[in-house]
Amino acid sequence: PDTSWSRTAATGTLHLTLAAESGALSGTTFAKLGVSNSATHSVSSKATLIPATATTSTLTFSTQITTAEAPGTVYDRLFVELVDSSTNTVLATLVTLSNVNSTASYVSRSYNVNAHKGKNVVVRLRSTMDSSLVTTFRVDNVAARMLSDTNRYFL
Repeated sequence: PDTSWSRTAATGTLHLTLAAESGALSGTTFAKLGVSNSATHSVSSKATLIPATATTSTLTFSTQITTAEAPGTVYDRLFVELVDSSTNTVLATLVTLSNVNSTASYVSRSYNVNAHKGKNVVVRLRSTMDSSLVTTFRVDNVAARMLSDTNRYFL
C-alpha cells in the first residue's frame, strides 16, 4: 500500500483500510473504509505544509460509495477532515458523506483549504458504521494543489 498514508484508529472488525486490490480509480491502492458493522476506521496522510504564500490551496479526491442500506436514511458516515498535525485538532470537516450518497462509480470532489495556509496539516478519512447493513467508502487520488504568485506546490 501507499506509505504516505497510515491507519490511525480502528474499532470493531478490522478490515484493510489501505487496500491493494481491484477497485482503485487509478493505480493499485486506495483507502477503503466502512466494510463492517459497528466499526470505526480512520486513515491519515503524512503531514504537509500549506504555504503561507499560497494564493490558492485545493484538496481534491474521488469517492465511490456502495451500500446495502435502504435508501433515504443515514446510517453510515465518512468524514473527510483537515487536521492540525501538531495538535491533532480538527481544523475543518471538508465533507460528510453517507450511505445516502452511494454511487455506481467514482465522483471527483474538490475543496478550498486556503483558510488554513501557513499550517502543517493532515488529511484524515474517518468512518462510522451502524450495526446493521454494510457501506463501503472508497477514496482515491487524494491530492493537494497549492499555488502562489511565484511557486507551484503539488503533493
